[in-house]
Amino acid sequence: MRGETQEQTLISIGELGQTITDIDVGAKDRIKAAELLGKRHRLWTDKSEVDISGTVVFANESDIPD
Repeated sequence: MRGETQEQTLISIGELGQTITDIDVGAKDRIKAAELLGKRHRLWTDKSEVDISGTVVFANESDIPD
């Protein structure tokens, strides 16, 4: 995402064949990686998972109609 990595690709050198060179990762690929990381770590969700273990006590439970 920061442009620190490079990927290898093949470049034609005429009739001699191809050679492997390193190029910077494209902006499209970096944006997609950022989106996938954000989805994985739930950066764009309003929901939160809460695990509560305890006893629920209702006050004035006798006043609640069945």
